[in-house]
Amino acid sequence: MHISFSYALGTLLVSGNPTHVLFDSGGTNSFVSSDKADKLGDGYEKREVNVLEHTAGNQPPLQTRIVLVGIPVVIQDTILHANLLVMPMEMFKVIFGMDWLSGYHAHLDCRRSRVVFELRNRPRLTYCGINPSKIAL
Repeated sequence: MHISFSYALGTLLVSGNPTHVLFDSGGTNSFVSSDKADKLGDGYEKREVNVLEHTAGNQPPLQTRIVLVGIPVVIQDTILHANLLVMPMEMFKVIFGMDWLSGYHAHLDCRRSRVVFELRNRPRLTYCGINPSKIAL
């Protein structure tokens, strides 16, 4: 069986700061890098958790003990809140997984590097990101 995941890249305002993000339909959870979390300050609720996150390949799972609750993410002047697990990451500062994407009824259009949000009782939001095939990761 072949399972296909979609992703898109871009920069969004996360807690008021431009942030390099990945929209990842292959990820169950959403994450913020440890260094980015430190820069967010203390204005957000921090909850203790015990989550093991399995990564690709034969790597051991990563563990996180903190989730930041209600982090504001701005898309077209609309604030969408995110609950982000704090995780050591280098390439991206925030990864939005299926918990966040499905919560906002998001559809990834990888060919056009777009994320379309079908929000209830609101106009559709379309975020145009960076085309991954045109950049070197």
